[in-house]
Amino acid sequence: MRTSQANSTFLITFIVCVLVFIIQCTPDRDKKRNAFHAELLRQARSLNGTSPEKADSLYRIIANDPPKKPSAGYIDAVTSLANIFIARRDYDSARIFLQKAELSISDDPDTALLISVLNIKGKLYYQEGSYDSAVTIYKKGISLLSKGHDAHQKTAFTINAGKSALSTGNYSDAAKLLDEGLKLAIKANSNEHILVALHSLAVLYSEMNQYDEAINYAKRQINLALTLADTVSYAQSMMNLGIYYKNSGMTDSALIAYTKASEAFAKMNDSMSMIMTLYNKGVILKNAEKYSEAEGIMKFINKYSKANKIYEGQSYSLSALAGIYESTNRRKEGLMCIDTAIQLALKHKLISKISTLYERKHSLLASQGMFREAYYISLQAEKLSDSLSGIEVKKDILELKTKYESEEKEAENSLLKKDNLIIKSKLLIQKLALAVTLLLASILVLLFLFYRKRNRHRQTLSEEKSLRLENQNKAGILALDHAALLNKLKEEDLNRIHIENQLKSEQIENLELQTGLKEQELVFQALARAELTQLLSKISEKLHPFKTRLHRKKDQEEFSQVLTGISRDSDKEPLAEFELLFRQLHPDFYEKLLILCPQLSKSELNISAMIRLNLSTKDMASLVNLSISTIETNRYHIRKKLGLDQGENLTTYLMKL
Repeated sequence: MRTSQANSTFLITFIVCVLVFIIQCTPDRDKKRNAFHAELLRQARSLNGTSPEKADSLYRIIANDPPKKPSAGYIDAVTSLANIFIARRDYDSARIFLQKAELSISDDPDTALLISVLNIKGKLYYQEGSYDSAVTIYKKGISLLSKGHDAHQKTAFTINAGKSALSTGNYSDAAKLLDEGLKLAIKANSNEHILVALHSLAVLYSEMNQYDEAINYAKRQINLALTLADTVSYAQSMMNLGIYYKNSGMTDSALIAYTKASEAFAKMNDSMSMIMTLYNKGVILKNAEKYSEAEGIMKFINKYSKANKIYEGQSYSLSALAGIYESTNRRKEGLMCIDTAIQLALKHKLISKISTLYERKHSLLASQGMFREAYYISLQAEKLSDSLSGIEVKKDILELKTKYESEEKEAENSLLKKDNLIIKSKLLIQKLALAVTLLLASILVLLFLFYRKRNRHRQTLSEEKSLRLENQNKAGILALDHAALLNKLKEEDLNRIHIENQLKSEQIENLELQTGLKEQELVFQALARAELTQLLSKISEKLHPFKTRLHRKKDQEEFSQVLTGISRDSDKEPLAEFELLFRQLHPDFYEKLLILCPQLSKSELNISAMIRLNLSTKDMASLVNLSISTIETNRYHIRKKLGLDQGENLTTYLMKL
């Protein structure tokens, strides 16, 4: 099989080289070159799905043979290469090919070619997270397209600009662009773009907490997907609809949407999406205190995931079962579930789940009054998560690097032997230079250490000699018994200092433990208050209709007083107590944070305090009565306002204040 592929690759390479030679040796080179490029493009596009390595090589031949004047074939090949590298997440290589494309059309810019380059450039910025730059690029494309008549491209650029603006948090600009994109897509009768625009608008209004609008756009997306028989879009939009219903408090509608979504994913054999949808359904039932139904769903997920070796699904279901057992006072069973989930996550390197699982175990231990064990579990989770994350990141980098290098070598060995020889020579020279540099650096370091050690040795000898002479002089003056007494006193002082140091270290450890326990108590009180407030509100709503069923006016008045008391308690703000207790523990935290960043809002300050206490996103959402996606958006805004780099940990940063 490999021999036949190698032979076909060699044959294609030979034919291409002959054609290049003929073109270079005949007049009217650019015309023939463009025709040759068009033929190579046709072959490359036909090989995109079956043999991407060969297609990659054909694109490279065109990219390495630029015409004097920009041509559509050359730009198409270069942007196709950039697109390939974007898919591989090799953004630096993609940027290099985009620069080639921009240079080739800089002298005589062609609008169609420039639009093609801008489209891939916007995609590059969007995928690498430079959303502001992506918005600028797409708006530039919209401006150019407004002069032409390509409605399809203008629709795509407008929707992509709206998606990029949404990612930056500029909701007003995103809404304007996405609405315009939806109108253009409807006018052009482009169902694909209509689906994307409806999905993006639903996400936009969800992040703005306008769930009625989000539900409306999601339903429109579902109806269109049903019309087009687009099962994938239907299943995903139905799952999103369940999320919007859940966040808006319409739990019954959310359960129906999740059921339909899970059925659709099951028909598509999309196991992970089906598991996540059922998990969300189980969470709703658990929050509604329908523990038996929730337990049944989570057990089904665990059994299905175990049979199909879906380790993330097992981890999710076991963690959820632990929560259900905790709520139904079956904490021993909960601890067994969470321990199994932790062992599974550690065995299969489910790094993103380890922190959540340890939080669940921490909660179970704390609920049984085992605060010391809970504290050590939190410390162990932090250390383990950091070490596994570092190992996994290094492993991913090495795997991506190895994969990319092997693919590039296989693609270029047959068609670009000369280039490979040059590259290998350069790499050899660089390695030799690096080896020589490292050798020289090692020699310099060794010499430095040797001279420093020798100087220290000389200094030590000099000091010892001086001390010896001094001691000899003192020995002639002081009596032996006096010297012995001094030595004894010195030993006692050292013992006393050692004991004092031990006591101080124990005091510090006790203070740190007390602070940690107080922080845990603050978290438990705040969360308990939030849950109590929600419970009282539900009780008040459910009891209110019973007032009209009482026949005696006196009974109605007494019932109204009870309802008024419950409503007064449910109206109390959990955040106010949280902030008061937090200020008692960390009185200077808010002031220090405002000095560093005065632009932080009141809600962002409170969320920063919760992050300082290492609360999970779910607990923060419950405490402030917001969605998880809104909490994530606030975290992004806090990082942006504080000016944190991508690699800096927000929790660690806030703990240092």
